[in-house]
Amino acid sequence: MHTKRLYEIFSVSISQLPDLYNIVTESDVVKIVESKKYDVQDEALIDAIVNDKGKQLEESLREDCEKFLKDLTKKNESASNTDPLVLKEKLLSIFITNLEYYIDYYYNSLINKLFSDG
Repeated sequence: MHTKRLYEIFSVSISQLPDLYNIVTESDVVKIVESKKYDVQDEALIDAIVNDKGKQLEESLREDCEKFLKDLTKKNESASNTDPLVLKEKLLSIFITNLEYYIDYYYNSLINKLFSDG
């Protein structure tokens, strides 16, 4: 599996958000990805996702993490005043939600290509 590469994508995504940087470790990403027990088909799609030249996953993660920080600010909170475990859980949730979105997106794109007229 591409857990190291997935962590790199996550890390790059939040590198411009110093309040969130270094909260999630590579081992956190490995644990959450391995807990999902992706099958061979999903792993092939993850391979395509991590090699995406458009960096869709990276951009999506960055946008969702920025939105999370803005939501904290609207609640008059900040990342530095939020429990680090809560931050970690939220960031991992954002990460896995985005990854699974792109797995589904790639899968549906492949199915559509198979059954489209052409």
